[in-house]
Amino acid sequence: MLKTRKLLRLALLVFFALFGPSHISTAAQAQGLDELPQLLLSVWENHPTLKAKRSDRNAMRAAVTVAERQFWPTPSVSNDVGPADTQGRTQATTARLSYPLFTGGQLTADLEIADLKHRIAETEIEIAGRELVLQFIDLYRAWWLHSARIDNHQNALMQMDRLRQMLMRRANAGVSAKQDLALADLHWQRLQDEYRQALKQRDQVLADMVTFGGRDMQPSFQPIGSWPRAPYAQILDLTERVLATHPSMNLSQWQTALAQAELKRAKANVLPSVTLKLEKQYGAYQGTQAPASRVYLNSQFTMGAGLAAIPFQQQAMARATAAELQADATRLTLTSQVQRLWHERAQASEQINSTQRQLKLQKDLADSGLRLFTSGRRSWQDLLNLQRELHQLQAQKSEAEATYLAADWRLHLLANTLPMFSFPSF
Repeated sequence: MLKTRKLLRLALLVFFALFGPSHISTAAQAQGLDELPQLLLSVWENHPTLKAKRSDRNAMRAAVTVAERQFWPTPSVSNDVGPADTQGRTQATTARLSYPLFTGGQLTADLEIADLKHRIAETEIEIAGRELVLQFIDLYRAWWLHSARIDNHQNALMQMDRLRQMLMRRANAGVSAKQDLALADLHWQRLQDEYRQALKQRDQVLADMVTFGGRDMQPSFQPIGSWPRAPYAQILDLTERVLATHPSMNLSQWQTALAQAELKRAKANVLPSVTLKLEKQYGAYQGTQAPASRVYLNSQFTMGAGLAAIPFQQQAMARATAAELQADATRLTLTSQVQRLWHERAQASEQINSTQRQLKLQKDLADSGLRLFTSGRRSWQDLLNLQRELHQLQAQKSEAEATYLAADWRLHLLANTLPMFSFPSF
């Protein structure tokens, strides 16, 4: 496990060296901040759900070992006590060595079933890990959005402070009314209240992230331009990548194979078994054979198993059909998720571009309004309205950016382009 973690951390460094800006990563590390891959790795390593599933996986691995050893010769020793024979002996000790020569494929099917259950347990860890990571990404998106809002509030407070200082000078000079200054103070107080509320909301989300990740966290806030994009420009290429690498498809494959292996075992139960036995008998009692070494073949056919195997074969065939249908359903679900996230990201990108253009125009209007106000051709209320609209557009842009990033992160996970989630991850 320690070696695996080192390899995962090395993969993270390689990933961000190739796809992320090195100066941001270096700055975050220098400040002791956690980047998103480090936070996701904490969830992957520390969440109790995954720890429990890893224990189940270890149990399945032990079952594979048990099934492998069914092919080995089986030693046994028995000691029987009975009435004395003519020589006065009352007990017989027999050492046996049994080796299965033919079981109709039952031992092979048992081994295949154990191995497939182990594979399923590993794949379920991968799927559960991705689901938990997606839940954590929802928290990280909220934290990122609150952080962006805090930056917006800080910029708005700085701008409003400059306007208040200018208005105070104009009021002292008798150029502006005292009522305008009171309106500026009221707007300043509202911005401060919104800023403090955003800080509280970010701290609450961070507390939820710490609980979810199982350790203290200091996330680093990185603007949208610093994040790596999903490496596929066409949705068809991305969909093919997802269907080829997502563990849910592997799970459907293993479940189908498991149902077929159970069908093989059901068919093997109706066939006779042949076992080679070597015996060495020491001692005897009345009614037993004389002490000797014996080699013989033991054939066994269970009639009851043949009667029960028929409905069991039907059940196994039904499971195999259901597993194949489930694979088709999984394929459709993944394709639908890719399409939804792809269009969601595209819509967010369009909204970002549109809001960016509106912001540029609104900034020009705000600057023009300030000049008109200083020349006496605009009222203070008009200037405040322009500043409010500018602040609202910045908030809309941050919301669209958070939506875009969340969709892009999910596409990364579906496409398996985050190194710490590459299959296998054990």
